[in-house]
Amino acid sequence: MKNRTAVVGVVLLAIGMVVDVGAQIPNQNANPNDPDAAAQSTAPVVDETSEQPAAQAPVPAQAPNQTPASAAAQVFTLTPGLYQAEESDVEFNEDDDGFNGTGVYKLQLDIKADGAFSLSGYVSAADAGLSDQPIFRIRGRWKQEKETLIASDMLEQFYDFQSNTFSPWEPPEDGQATDIIRIRNVTQDTFQEYDEDSGSWMTWSKL
Repeated sequence: MKNRTAVVGVVLLAIGMVVDVGAQIPNQNANPNDPDAAAQSTAPVVDETSEQPAAQAPVPAQAPNQTPASAAAQVFTLTPGLYQAEESDVEFNEDDDGFNGTGVYKLQLDIKADGAFSLSGYVSAADAGLSDQPIFRIRGRWKQEKETLIASDMLEQFYDFQSNTFSPWEPPEDGQATDIIRIRNVTQDTFQEYDEDSGSWMTWSKL
């Protein structure tokens, strides 16, 4: 359906054309000897409607460009389970690790649905005759905030190669019972953790 204002404009224009045509037809009843009638018949008829342009239909306001914001990359939540990561060709020394040699460093992280976690470290070093030897344990609480894993209320114990026993559970030696860990690429069975010491990302896989 046409716009009402546009239709009105067309009608007014048509009326103006009719009036103009009618003005050009001589009055059959007019007296040719009447000077007033003659002047009236020859006087130009002004079409008042033609002096005012037809009103144009209002242009509807354009809606702002509502381009949807690009969706942020979805961050998945870690699922409970036992995860493992390995680092090969690790150099061990007696002062820090209790033995000398080169081997494989294996980590296992067990996260629970109730918010508890435990982290165990194992070493395999042929030079020292070690195979999956447990060397430390850490336990505490965990929670995930987007791409950050927060470990809190941590206690730890270390294996003593002289007594072949673990030390008692104690707070971390540095006094930091809370640790903030950067993670990324979380899936149902894997995630990556940023290792600040090496400046690289370590991949964890669910067992």
